[in-house]
Amino acid sequence: MAFFIFVYYKPMKLYLTTLFFLTSLTSFNQSGYLGSKYNITLQCNSVPLIFGFKGKLVKNKTAFQYGNRNLNLSYLIGVNRVIHDQLQVGISYKFTPIQFFGDYSYSSNHGLIHHQINHQSILFNFRKMKQGISPIGKQWGLNFEIGRSNMTEFKYSIVEFASDPKQVGLTNLRWDINPNATETDMVTSSTPRTVNTFIVKYFYGRTFPIHKKLALDYSLTVSLLRVFKTPFKTFTGFQLFNDDFDFNELGMEILDEAGVNTYYSDEFPLAFSILKHNDFSLNIGLRYFL
Repeated sequence: MAFFIFVYYKPMKLYLTTLFFLTSLTSFNQSGYLGSKYNITLQCNSVPLIFGFKGKLVKNKTAFQYGNRNLNLSYLIGVNRVIHDQLQVGISYKFTPIQFFGDYSYSSNHGLIHHQINHQSILFNFRKMKQGISPIGKQWGLNFEIGRSNMTEFKYSIVEFASDPKQVGLTNLRWDINPNATETDMVTSSTPRTVNTFIVKYFYGRTFPIHKKLALDYSLTVSLLRVFKTPFKTFTGFQLFNDDFDFNELGMEILDEAGVNTYYSDEFPLAFSILKHNDFSLNIGLRYFL
């Protein structure tokens, strides 16, 4: 009753109040969290490769350590569009610093450090909400990634040990080194060593709102299909583990020149490393609603 009395005596305020009320109702009817149709995602992905080993410099570059690679990070930024309360699609850019897997990264008196090769990709995602309003709550979906790496140049460093190895943790070995004896070299190939990739992943995660404009994302991804294309051959991730696969067709001889050993005798380190960096992944991110 008070509302109608207010309306009767304040017709101009009635118009403004009614307009505000209808606008509020319209925003509640829109898809998306608090009516937001678009959101921006920043994400960090980690692939825990406890059986992959590498050498690296530690203690302000005064020591060489060889051990497990527990965190292998990639970084993603993307924009997403809410289609309706149960569906979201998006596009992202993903950057992955690739380091090769070595089964021989040290000798009795020297250590070898593989410098990174970058893998860049464009990612298209589809998300289906299990509960809540898109993109809040539990969700599952698919990622479609198109990527590329180029290994025309390969940089590596050799360090000289100045002590016997010490056990650090459960699986790591560490040597003091002679910093003045560190040698860094670059091997260049006349033929670009390019790997193009197409990867399909299953996604499952959850988004928790922490503010009307911000939310936290927790998720995991599992690769369903990994396709690699080099100038010499197109193959899938499954074929890399086939004993009959002809690795010599990959054209990665540039690593032989540097004396870099990998799991399969120098034959396909770049494709194999991209494959392993796109294995089971744990992801955390921050989402901003526009």
